[in-house]
This record gives sequence, structure tokens and C-alpha cells, in this order.
Amino acid sequence: MLKIRHIWIPYYDKIRIRDGQMEIKPGQLCLLQSADEKTTQALVDLLLLKGKTIDERHIEIEGSWPDKIVGQTVYDLSRSVMDLGVYHRVDLGILKKWLRRLGLTRCRNRPCQQLSLAQRERAFFALNLSMMAELVILSYPFTHQSPQMIKRMVNGLEEACQDQAILVVTDKTPYFHHYHLYRIEKGYLHQVMVVENRDEQWDRMKSYLSLHTLLGMPLSYWLGILLIVALLALGISRIMSWR
Repeated sequence: MLKIRHIWIPYYDKIRIRDGQMEIKPGQLCLLQSADEKTTQALVDLLLLKGKTIDERHIEIEGSWPDKIVGQTVYDLSRSVMDLGVYHRVDLGILKKWLRRLGLTRCRNRPCQQLSLAQRERAFFALNLSMMAELVILSYPFTHQSPQMIKRMVNGLEEACQDQAILVVTDKTPYFHHYHLYRIEKGYLHQVMVVENRDEQWDRMKSYLSLHTLLGMPLSYWLGILLIVALLALGISRIMSWR
């Protein structure tokens, strides 16, 4: 588990984040939001160690720093996504699975510069998730995607986070079923909410409702049937007593 606190980030001669904390651990999907894109980028750059050193002036860490952190970056666009996979020594079988899932099978050997923005975005998404890093950071990965493709990508993220910690900078929270939402407001990073798996919540609700339902019939139906049976039994007993 990685717990980050007491964050202080100067960025382009302006203090973007003065304080706050964030907890990241395997199996957890975190979403990050801010009204200022440069502020979120400052934190992402720090986590990716881009041009900065983790020290007490910037960040205080509880737990061990992940051995491998990956995030979307500017790759050599003259290469194909499969060439990039070889370069980064990813599991090509996993990469092919992601490309097939995201509709990029026919594009996997084409230079990335020949792909559309949406295709390139999905290709880098697949590449990042194929590196099997302890922490994956994705910054606005759905910018050029259709609603249907966003749903497919989010489903993939929710599956991948079972073994990895994933941080996504996005405003597409309605597409996610479970997440820890962090927000940077007025220079302060804090957790806003935790949303549990909505499918699990629905299963628990159905389990609760099943206590009041038998064979798909509401409890009121069965109460009515029991009342009718009781009245019939009472009527029969009276008839028998008259005899």
C-alpha cells in the first residue's frame, strides 16, 4: 500500500498543491479531478517522477514506492503499437488481447502516426495496461472515444485493477461502477467519496428483497393466499360442525 500525504508541489513558479493526501493500493481504482488541468498534471508528473525527485520537500510516503509505474506519454509515433510493446518488453499475448478488445486488431502493425486520435488513444491505453505495473496512471484516456467505447475501456480498467493500482484523471465518473474519487480544490488534495461496486450493491438488494419474495411473487400475494386458505378452512370447519 502506498499512502501519500503532506504534498507540496511548485509547478511553473506557482504552488499547485499545498497539502493533502492520497492512498493507493493494489486492487483499487482511483479517479482524480481538478478544475485546473495543470494542477492534476503536476501531481501526475510527480508520481511518474518526471523531472522531479521524491523528497521531504515535495511528498511524504508511508509504505514502499511501487517498483514500476507507467503512464501515458509521448511515444515514438513512427513505431507500431506492437513494436512499442517489444521495446517495453510487455507480454505480447496480453497486448494482443487488449488490442482485439478495443477494436485495433487490424491496426496493430501500422505506425501510430497513421492512426486516428481515437485509435492512438486506445493503443496507448492497451500498451499501458499490458506492462503489468504495480501502479498505472492514465491521464484523460477517453478524450476522443464514443460512449460505447468508453464503457468498454472502463470495464477493462475495472478488471485490470484486481491486480494493479490504477489512477485515472477523468471527469467520466458516471461510467465507473466502483472507485475512490479524489479532488484537488483550492490547492488541497482530498478524497471526496468511495463508490462500491454497483453490481454488488444490486446483488445485495436482490438478496434482501428475496426475503420478502417467494418464487417471484410479492409477500402481499402470499398473505392474501394464506388469508383465503384460512377462510376456507374456517368455512369447512363450520360446515362439518353443523353435521
